[in-house]
Amino acid sequence: MRAPWKKHGGWPYEGRLGKTWQLGYRDHDSRVRSKSFRTKTAAESWAREYADAERNSRLRAFLLGSDDPEVLLDATPVAELMLDWLASDAHPDSAGGLARSTWDSYRSLASRHIIGNPIKRHMKKTNEIVEVEPAVKPLGQRGGYAIGHVPVVEFATADVLKRWVQAMRNAA
Repeated sequence: MRAPWKKHGGWPYEGRLGKTWQLGYRDHDSRVRSKSFRTKTAAESWAREYADAERNSRLRAFLLGSDDPEVLLDATPVAELMLDWLASDAHPDSAGGLARSTWDSYRSLASRHIIGNPIKRHMKKTNEIVEVEPAVKPLGQRGGYAIGHVPVVEFATADVLKRWVQAMRNAA
């Protein structure tokens, strides 16, 4: 393996949000990745730590943030994790939570497009409440891409997306 390198496009990269220092590197599976930093010092420091971890055969632990070489399997569905996050960390009443309008938007999008929940609409002319089918069907069904029922552990690889693409091709 080789040490992290400065990414193309100038160093620092000057975008509309300001300067960032971008490094390219190879992860523990030899895949090319990149990482951005707010300061040059942070980028250089991370590059030194990367090199030390690689020399000491601890690259996987350094990149994943764990000394345990095994990834813990988590069968929790994506929908449950998302709803927990919305109810705790992201809630506007919690410290560092989202703005109320942002939280409402995230909650609505998650409910309809990721979890695939139906919604109820109030019909003004007839004054009745009608349940509308989910915006999307579960992943794997014709035209479906809702991933709320998929266990988080399946996102360790791109297999979920490969299955979705295959399902879309089979539906056509």
